Amino acid sequence: MPMIREKLRSIMTIGLFTLALAIAGKSIFLPTLSSPSKSLPLPSELSLENWRLIGQARLNPQQKGQKKGIIYRYQLLTNPQQKLRLEIRAEPNIEGNVSRLVSLYQKIQPATLEWKLITIPQEGTVALYRYQDQLHLTACLNDQGHSTVTEQEFIQKDHKFSHLFSRFLPWLIGQNSIYTSDCWWILLSLPLKKETNSAQLKASAILLIDTWKSLKNKNFPREFITD
Repeated sequence: MPMIREKLRSIMTIGLFTLALAIAGKSIFLPTLSSPSKSLPLPSELSLENWRLIGQARLNPQQKGQKKGIIYRYQLLTNPQQKLRLEIRAEPNIEGNVSRLVSLYQKIQPATLEWKLITIPQEGTVALYRYQDQLHLTACLNDQGHSTVTEQEFIQKDHKFSHLFSRFLPWLIGQNSIYTSDCWWILLSLPLKKETNSAQLKASAILLIDTWKSLKNKNFPREFITD
């Protein structure tokens, strides 16, 4: 076993060293092949298990810094009175800074919110918070299908070896960047009644988390699981 571990360690070291040399060599000798990362596309539709789509609309920027997006509205199949609002935007150069996006689009100062960070095994991290008469779940989703909330976590996930390896050949021929700072920003929102009690709030939170899992697995499958 020690010999096997040593061989694996050597292979990984050689791989990382080769990748580092390629990056350094390309930046010196082939700078013209560098290109910015391709912008993430906005999906034309998003399917959700147990929800029926009842409407959607395009979102245009209302101020500097905002990006185009789409709002989807759903109705719960088992309870037609339960509605869901889903907002998605393709955000370039944001590096997973969800608090900045909440401030930009919802006009909320994140410091005034009680964020609850939830880690979903093999999926990533999402943020849950209540604001006025709605319960929200939000996260940034990178091109590998991993959700994050903070800039630090986004960079850590993006710089994993398996992610870099998957982008190596496209980067080498100038089609893409080996690092990315782009993500899909997704916001799920459920309306709450003013008299909502703790049990109802917990049920709404569970519904949002289950809906997030359905959204992710049906529309943004992960190419690599590196947890």
